Amino acid sequence: MRPSDFSSKHLFNLAIRTNDTASQWFLRQQLGVNKLGQTLKAMAKDSGFLKHKRITNHSVRKFLVQKFRNANIPPTETMAITGHKNVQSLTNYSNISVEQLQKCSFLLSPVNVTIQQFLLYTFTHRNYGRNAA
Repeated sequence: MRPSDFSSKHLFNLAIRTNDTASQWFLRQQLGVNKLGQTLKAMAKDSGFLKHKRITNHSVRKFLVQKFRNANIPPTETMAITGHKNVQSLTNYSNISVEQLQKCSFLLSPVNVTIQQFLLYTFTHRNYGRNAA
C-alpha cells in the first residue's frame, strides 16, 4: 500500500527497497527509467499482452495518446495526463485512425462508393499522401 503522505502528483517517487532486513518496503526516491522499463516488460509478459510487439515506456505513452484521440478526449486533458507541454508534441504521437479516414473519404466521395472499394483504395495507397520511394 502506498504511504498516505505521498502526493498523487509524484506517482513515481516511490522505489522498492531490495534489502530484506529493512523495516520499510519502499524508498522515498524516484523510480528510475530502467526499473520502470523492467517493470513494464514484466507486466506485459505476465499478462500475455501483445507478445509479438516490443513494449516500451514510449510505446505505452503513444498508445495512450492514440486511445485518447480516438475517444475524442480534448488535447488539453491528454496533455495534463501525459505531461506534454504543447499540442504539437502531442500530435506527433498520434495517427489518424482507419475509421477517421473512412469518415473523411465518405464525406468527399460520391454516394455510390462501396466500403469494399474504399478499403481496396485505402490499403493499396498506404502512404497517405507521402512520396513513395
